[in-house]
Parts: sequence; C-alpha cells; structure tokens
Amino acid sequence: MKIFKKYLHSFLGKSKNLATLFLLLITMVLLIQSTITLFVPTEYPEASNSFDIIIRTTLGSLFGYLISSIWVSKKSEYISASSLNLSVIVIASITLFCLITLIVARNNLELLVNADSTTATITQYRDFISAGVGALIGISKQGSKDE
Repeated sequence: MKIFKKYLHSFLGKSKNLATLFLLLITMVLLIQSTITLFVPTEYPEASNSFDIIIRTTLGSLFGYLISSIWVSKKSEYISASSLNLSVIVIASITLFCLITLIVARNNLELLVNADSTTATITQYRDFISAGVGALIGISKQGSKDE
C-alpha cells in the first residue's frame, strides 16, 4: 500500500491534481459497468443501449487520455520514474482487466447477454487491449533507448 501511495503521489504531481485521480476512478466505474452489461440482462435493452453508447464513448476518451498523458509528460521532461511507473500500472491494469473479461466471456458464451451492446463492448475491449499493448510496447522501447 505504501508503494501505491508513493506512485500515486508522484503521478498526481506536486500540484496534487485531483482531476487525474477522479478520472481514474471514473474509468474504473465505467469499466465495471461495461463488464456488467456483458453478463447481466436488462429489462429494457432499447433504452439501455443509448446509455451504453455514452458509457463506451466516455471510457474510450478516458483511456485515450491516460495513454496520451505519458507522451505529453515525457516531452516536457519533468515526468518522474515513479509517475511513469504508475502510468504503466494503470494502462496494464486496464488492459489486463479487458483481456481477462474477454477470456471469461469467450469461455462462457452462454452467460453473455444477447444484445447489440454486447458486440460493441467486446469490440471496445478488443481495441483497449490493442491500444494498451501498443502503449506498453512503446514505453518499453522508449525505456530501452533512455538506458
């Protein structure tokens, strides 16, 4: 827990940017909600589809922000190693969460809700996995150049 607090403090910076902390919290809530929609049927699928679109769009924006913030910070040369490490942890966690969810869904197809939003959520998780892996590869290549 102390290590997480250290990384969190470094990630938020000296200004203690609470907005970033809340963006991470919102990301986690939306990821959980999207996963629930894969497995729990809704009574009004037509109405909930509009909400699901909003959730997926917001989640995509947040994940894009989390990935892009690394390169913006690296260019400004004040990013600390612990801040970069927390960024890697966040991106890897989201990527692993999506990957595990897709594996569980793939191995338990009978549990999936038969809805249009299921296909969209699965597609978005696939995109998150690809983007997350790409970001982690880019970070690892950059790290090897810095050494």
